[in-house]
Amino acid sequence: QIPAWHYTQLAEAFGGKAFTAQVRTNRELDEVIAAAEQAQINQLCIIELITTDQLDAPDYLIRLRKYLEEQERGGR
Repeated sequence: QIPAWHYTQLAEAFGGKAFTAQVRTNRELDEVIAAAEQAQINQLCIIELITTDQLDAPDYLIRLRKYLEEQERGGR
């Protein structure tokens, strides 16, 4: 479970300014990455990618979750 925070507001919460964006499609991601490449010269960039499929995660993240669940159960 990932908390439903407003991730793009994290920098502001810590008193900083940042380039922030929320994306839901590959096209939006491409556009925002291009904009972030320009913005990153002067500031932190935070891009929040929102997926509709909860199981849509990179393999390493799925493996990490399984490992952490095993650790929580006391296994090794």
